[in-house]
Amino acid sequence: YTKSWPALLQNKLDARWGKGKFKRLNFGAPGTTIQSGYTESYTSTEVYRLAKASGADIFTLLLGSDDADIDIVWDEANFKKAYKDMIGELAALPSEPHILPIIPPPYHHVQGDNGTTFKGSVYEVAELLNQELPSLIPQIASDAGLDLVVDLFRQFGGAHDASTPKHESETNYAWYCPNVAFGDLHPNNNGYEHIANVMIPFIEQLAGE
Repeated sequence: YTKSWPALLQNKLDARWGKGKFKRLNFGAPGTTIQSGYTESYTSTEVYRLAKASGADIFTLLLGSDDADIDIVWDEANFKKAYKDMIGELAALPSEPHILPIIPPPYHHVQGDNGTTFKGSVYEVAELLNQELPSLIPQIASDAGLDLVVDLFRQFGGAHDASTPKHESETNYAWYCPNVAFGDLHPNNNGYEHIANVMIPFIEQLAGE
C-alpha cells in the first residue's frame, strides 16, 4: 500500500539520503495481538516468520492496539511476557538488529475530553489504549534493555500537555479516519504521513546517521 506509513517512510528516507541507503520492508499484520494463545497472535503469523528471516537491521514494533479489542481478554502478564519474548527472539537474530518499540496512538478522545464519556466495553478499550499501554510498553522496553521508544500516543495528542502536538479537527487535516465507531482509532493518510515524519529521526539515529 503506497500510502501506508512504512511506504511513506521509505520515500522520505530516499529523499533525504538517496535511493539504496535504506530499504524498508513491511511485515505488518492488521488485527494481530501481542498476547499469545490467540489465532490473531502476531508471533503465530507467516509474516512474523518472514520478518525473522529478512536479515533486517532495525525492527519497529507497532503492536498492542488490537490487544484492546473487546473480543480479546486482556491479561497484562501475558502481554508483558509475550512482548519481552518477542524482543528477545528478534534481538537474538544473526543480524543483531536494533529493536524499536512504538506506543500506539490513542483513541482520538480520552475519557472526559470535550465531555466524552466511555461506557462498558468501550470504556475498557479506551482505558487500555490511553492509560495502560503508554506506561506499560516503555516499562517492557526498559526491562529488555532498550533505550528508545517511539511515543505515538503523545505524538497523536494523547498526553494533552504543552509539548503534545495538536491537529486540526477538520476532515482534511485530522489524523484519524472519520466515522469509526466509538471514537476515532485508525490513522488516515494524514495520520500515516505524521507517523512517517515522527519515525525518521529514530531510524536515522539507530542507523548511525
